[in-house]
Amino acid sequence: MIDVSIELLFFAIGSFVVMFFVGGIIIQSIPYKLNVKWRSESLEYIDSSNEPIFEDFKMAVRSKFILSALATIVSALVIYTNGPNIDSYVFSIFFVILVLLVGINNKHLLIPDIIVWPLIWSGLIYQSYVGDNLEYYLYSVLIAFSLIFILQQFYIHIKGFEILGGGDLKMFMAIGAWFGYELLPAFFAICFFTGLTIGLLASFTNRFHAKGTSVIYLISALIIYFNANSLSI
Repeated sequence: MIDVSIELLFFAIGSFVVMFFVGGIIIQSIPYKLNVKWRSESLEYIDSSNEPIFEDFKMAVRSKFILSALATIVSALVIYTNGPNIDSYVFSIFFVILVLLVGINNKHLLIPDIIVWPLIWSGLIYQSYVGDNLEYYLYSVLIAFSLIFILQQFYIHIKGFEILGGGDLKMFMAIGAWFGYELLPAFFAICFFTGLTIGLLASFTNRFHAKGTSVIYLISALIIYFNANSLSI
């Protein structure tokens, strides 16, 4: 128990420090660099006054502290529940990355490819490493892509605009890579009800505000992780 507590404390503190310092830099620098790239490829770049100011992309210390505390709680909960083992450590890192995406998405309404694509590939690599059926997880990624792509096209045909963007599509692919297609229906349902709950809270209160969809994916992925056996089809 002492060894478990020490490892848990060490990993939790490490999650906080990494998220506060490294995560804070990533949340600021990636959207800034993407903004510079987008502007350089558009007509707006002709006017030099339109160049983004890096200071505008900086996170408040309070926001970094909240994200770091969330990363600490999530990683500690995963390790405490399943014990100190390779699976717990890997999934702790997975959830810390989801917290990082919450920070970027909430501030900039952006899910960067530079983060989400490695998240997909790392899931497939890990499943191959632990000896699970890699073909099963490849099919899971393909099924996740197909389902959300069809939903996107259907909604565009009916309403004339996208309900989910490319980043959302790739997030579902990442869930397929990490959890498999048997949990995709439950994940989709939980995302729907979580998004509905957040929307209602935002509508009826002035103190609750959430931008972006990454917080929905984080909550839903946590529920899936801790209830995988009872939620799989």
